[in-house]
Amino acid sequence: TDGRACGDGTCEPLDPPQTRTNVNYLGEGGRYYLIGRYDARQQTMRDVVIETFADNTLVERLDAREAAWVGGRWEFRNGFLRRFREDREEAEAFAARSIDGLIETPVDFAKPAKDPDEMSHAELRRYVRKARASGGAATKEEVEMHMKISFPFSNLILILLGSQLAARRRRSGLAVAFAVSIGIAFVY
Repeated sequence: TDGRACGDGTCEPLDPPQTRTNVNYLGEGGRYYLIGRYDARQQTMRDVVIETFADNTLVERLDAREAAWVGGRWEFRNGFLRRFREDREEAEAFAARSIDGLIETPVDFAKPAKDPDEMSHAELRRYVRKARASGGAATKEEVEMHMKISFPFSNLILILLGSQLAARRRRSGLAVAFAVSIGIAFVY
């Protein structure tokens, strides 16, 4: 489960899977990829849907039977490109087509998705930014991102709370120390 194969007292790293199914990938530029099957070795996709969002609104959808990485860009085959305007939808069938602005490479789709607990703060920040650009909510990831900063400070906060209560000299100071401790906890 940790990405290694173990036997005879030694552990060898496992190769990433060459084929992935039901891939969901949040890309740049408000794009969300749904891929039925991705072959990392051949750099091909089957049953591809790419939805493009702007201001939380679906503005474009590409449905393709297959796609291949050709000459440094994705070439989609046998599909439809739909563009959604305020009052109408434009649909265009295509036999082969490349889309400008796609920066995702085969390497991006070959990597399994990480759980937010496994992501670094920078990775979570990028994920939240991409999720917002695509019109999605990333509340869980945003909370996890803030926890990565706030959790290490929890010991310091407990020390501040305890020091306020321990520093009281008179009985009347107990209320003030308690109020200061509650204030520190609230700010935290």
